[in-house]
Amino acid sequence: MMSISEFALASGLSPKTLRFYDEREILIPAEVDPRSGYRRYSASQLRDATTIRILRATGMPLEAVSRALAEPDEQQRLLQTHRSHLDAERSLQDRALDLAENLLPHLESGTEIRTREGGATNWVAVPLMVPLDPNEAGDRLTGSVDATIERLYAALVAGGNPPTGNSWTAMPTEITGTSAEILLCFPVATRVPESFTLEGADLRSGTLPARTEAYVQVTASEIAADLLDDLPDGRLPDPVFIEFSEYLEQHSTRPTEIRQASWGTGPEDWTVEYSATVTEQ
Repeated sequence: MMSISEFALASGLSPKTLRFYDEREILIPAEVDPRSGYRRYSASQLRDATTIRILRATGMPLEAVSRALAEPDEQQRLLQTHRSHLDAERSLQDRALDLAENLLPHLESGTEIRTREGGATNWVAVPLMVPLDPNEAGDRLTGSVDATIERLYAALVAGGNPPTGNSWTAMPTEITGTSAEILLCFPVATRVPESFTLEGADLRSGTLPARTEAYVQVTASEIAADLLDDLPDGRLPDPVFIEFSEYLEQHSTRPTEIRQASWGTGPEDWTVEYSATVTEQ
């Protein structure tokens, strides 16, 4: 049997680390003196100590390391799961490095932002509650939401008030609380009456007043191809959106919302537009 100091020297694990692993029931001493509390380890435990060092060197979480020791038959499956996690993490890091090398030049490219006049526009929308903390549960652009939007489109057509143009997403610029209500909007010729409903949906409606608005349009090829959708805290903002937000701030414009629309038939002509009201007429 070896004392903790002797086992530390033999295994490469410090006495402090060995005490920690004992407390976590990952590597329990073969014996503990009931009077002194001194820990003693057997030579056979060097195998477990070496296994722990190897697995921890891979970055495997302690919980998985503990399970790998307790359930040897599960070791290969745990290793494969951890390898898949590492592959995804390395891929994300490589893509982030590529983006870091190209992001700042893109932000300084001077995307052209223009202004235009817009007439009063009636709209009807499906609201979407999005938590500010991406780790919290909330509405997402899932199949159920897409289906609701499709049903809204069909109901507008059936009611003789079809959408008059491209849909847009209205993102509020003033938010209080822990979530934001984003509106998925269709423009319509006439304002929908209060009697217009859609089963299972809490609709919103209103009118954008006649206005001067700032806008920017970019094609898919001008937008950063990889905005790291798989980041733990959510995807990066579009660099063009950043430039547009800076433009509004520099021109002392504080709109209540920024609108995003997109249209096209495929990657070659897909266009994204950001717009915001500068002044109401």
